[in-house]
Amino acid sequence: MLFLSAQDFASYFLWQINVCLSNLNSKNISKEKIHVLFATHTGQKFFPEDQVLLRQIQKNARVFYYEDNRKDKVILRL
Repeated sequence: MLFLSAQDFASYFLWQINVCLSNLNSKNISKEKIHVLFATHTGQKFFPEDQVLLRQIQKNARVFYYEDNRKDKVILRL
């Protein structure tokens, strides 16, 4: 089984993912079974604090980045 998390690359989500990974790692789930997908945006700024969290995340999960280059980023609400 794989554990997948997908969200924007933002400070708020980095903190949440770090907490989630801490819990998964406490259950002895290996890094190879945890995949974290971050959507990045053109011109996005990265803060030093984010880099600290990202390094911790990369120690505990496989991390992937995809640029969100959609022209219309409206969220569908049901």
